[in-house]
Amino acid sequence: HGLSTGDVPWTPPGGVSRPVPMCAADAARLADGLEPVIRKVVTANGEERPHWEAGTSYRPWASPYFENKLIDLALVPETMFWPQPARVTTVPDLTDMPINQARIRALRAQVRLDLQRMDPDPPPTEGVVVQQQPAPGARVLRNTTVTVWLRFPLPYPTWRRQH
Repeated sequence: HGLSTGDVPWTPPGGVSRPVPMCAADAARLADGLEPVIRKVVTANGEERPHWEAGTSYRPWASPYFENKLIDLALVPETMFWPQPARVTTVPDLTDMPINQARIRALRAQVRLDLQRMDPDPPPTEGVVVQQQPAPGARVLRNTTVTVWLRFPLPYPTWRRQH
């Protein structure tokens, strides 16, 4: 692609004909009955999509362009340009859960964990969540840190077993 040399009428697949800024090479392709070369962006799932269908995957490519414009994009709602994932999430209930399961549930809820040990010298066992803050069900921004306090149950004393 080069710089746009003018607006050329074009009909995208499944769309309506409209004037589109086009470089000389694409205008020549269109005049020859071929489709213009469409800028594609790799999306989060690894699929290549036209930039107007790529959602937030298009943002890193477009940001330098918009940052140099006279308009202040901070005043324009982002949803006007790109669909946005929810900015808030619900804090999951992690109490009474082994820490490895709690990590997975926190990851799925898009929150971070701050681990606090309640035992100064824990045994070599997996910790269990006994308390958390914010409380389960609270609505928080994604990537908010949830502090969890862990207890470490004592391993079963196998030397006391009687047969």
